[in-house]
Amino acid sequence: MERNNDQPEDHLDSSADELSSSIKKQLSFRDDI
Repeated sequence: MERNNDQPEDHLDSSADELSSSIKKQLSFRDDI
């Protein structure tokens, strides 16, 4: 998949990545308990 910096969706993608990564952190934190 090629990414175009001109696309505004790119900004949404990065914030979505941060969201999913933070969610994964919370999930792994739960697993540790």
